[in-house]
This record gives sequence, C-alpha cells and structure tokens, in this order.
Amino acid sequence: MSLIDKIKKHVTLFAPFDTGLDADGSRGDGRATFEASVVAHDPGGGRYGGALAFSAADHGWGEDEFTFRAKDNFPYSASTFSGTISMWLCGDPEADLSPECPVDPFHVSRRAADGSFYLDLTKPNDDRYGSPRHLRFGIYNDSEENNRFANGQLVVIGELGWRHDEWHHIVATWRNANSGKADGVAEVYIDGVRRGSSRR
Repeated sequence: MSLIDKIKKHVTLFAPFDTGLDADGSRGDGRATFEASVVAHDPGGGRYGGALAFSAADHGWGEDEFTFRAKDNFPYSASTFSGTISMWLCGDPEADLSPECPVDPFHVSRRAADGSFYLDLTKPNDDRYGSPRHLRFGIYNDSEENNRFANGQLVVIGELGWRHDEWHHIVATWRNANSGKADGVAEVYIDGVRRGSSRR
C-alpha cells in the first residue's frame, strides 16, 4: 500500500504541494482554485519539498485566494464530531502580510458564526488584541442565531515571534463539536507545544 493510500484512510485532505497545488489525496474534489496574482507553486521552497507561496504584502481582504471544495474534504457533521487541521507556515506575519487585513490560513464555514472553523492571524492594531498579530482558532457549532458572541469557542495566541525564514508546525484540534452539550474542547499546538485551549 502506498503512503498516499495509507494517509487517505485517516486524512480527508492531504496537500503537501510537492508536485503542484492540487491535493495528493482527498475524499472530495482535490483540485485547487486560486488567484494567480497572489498564489504560486514553489517546487523547492517548502519545509520538506514543495510549497504554496502566498504573496500578500500588497493584497487586500479576500476569501478566494486559494481554496479546495469543502464537500467531503472537511468532515463536518450536524451531530457530534471531532477533527484536526495540520499545516506548516513560514513567514513573518508583521512584514509579509498586508497591514490592513487579517489573514486566514484556514477557513471553512456556512456563515460567519454558524458551522464555522478557522485559523486566522489578526490584523495589526486590532481593536481587541492590539499588535503584533495574534493567531486565533475559532469554532462555531450549528447555530441559527449566527451570533459570534454565542455558541462558539475561540483560542487566542499572542507572542508568536515568527521570522521570515522560519517554518512552524501548527495543529488545531477539536473534540465534540455539535454535541449540544458543554463538552467541547479546542486546542492549538505550535511546534509540538500546546499554546492554547478552550473548553465549554
């Protein structure tokens, strides 16, 4: 059995970007859509091989710079479910991103505060967090209220200290989303160290 076949048993979407921008393994559509003026494939620029190169210093707010279809690639369920997002990131968020906008390395949602899961880097001088940028992991269960102050969990991590030439491994994991009980858990690990958690 090949490595990809083994990974597909446990992972719904696997995109190492070694040979291109499409996913190497997926349970849904593995074809990437992207804005060519912002995103490019760098075959030798990754931590272990290829990379998705995102040029965003002069790019404003958008939600379609690089996407995969969520259907079957994200294991969402209206009943209790758990999951994990894992990625490598390289760059200095203060110098490499537009100072006008937050940036979401990962985002999937029905609406902003309804069936929403995201990792984002806040914008500088944010009215809630100030500067430098903070990393946030947000979860909102199924919610007809669509209220960002209810039914959600938010893990906020500051003091990242990332530099332009350093790679960091980010893992965001959750348990018991949509259980209808106060038993949900969200955690964020950076380079193998748990940096934040939320329980409800």
